[in-house]
Amino acid sequence: MQTIQHEIFIAGTRADNSGKEVTITPDDLNAIAKGYNPSFHEAPIVIGHPDDNAPAYGWVKSLSAKGDKLYAQFGEMDAGFVDLVKQGRYKKLSASFYPPKHPSNPKPDNWYLRHIGFLGALPLRSKAYRLSALMIIATALSALASCPRVKNLSLILRASLPDFLILVKLLQIKLTQ
Repeated sequence: MQTIQHEIFIAGTRADNSGKEVTITPDDLNAIAKGYNPSFHEAPIVIGHPDDNAPAYGWVKSLSAKGDKLYAQFGEMDAGFVDLVKQGRYKKLSASFYPPKHPSNPKPDNWYLRHIGFLGALPLRSKAYRLSALMIIATALSALASCPRVKNLSLILRASLPDFLILVKLLQIKLTQ
């Protein structure tokens, strides 16, 4: 079993999925780290930001905060996924949190780690890492064009952009095995 510690979040203000600005402070990070309990909800390591938090390529075993940074101890990492990360296929990661009072939050009084998404072509919400949507689509279509076994492109193109990009990555992994 491979374990890895990695910085997953820096305190600050950023947009959530609906575009609303959210601020998470260093005090919030301390509360997140202290409140993390894998027996309540063990946050998975995923590709992208899937709605169902699956499939898991590893698990967050513990969290720690230092200053304005949050760190995660990853465990039970899938060896094939670790190889893809080492090859540079997923250079960025993005932590997803349940906000306080969210119905699915296992500890509704505080922020709680939902999952950690590893990102390839999918941009982070942070302005420093944004890519244009056209660039993302062009990259994904290029990847699909190189997969001769993809039979029905029109079905794939009807998927949402995040689902489409995850599907492209999963197809690439599957077709190279």
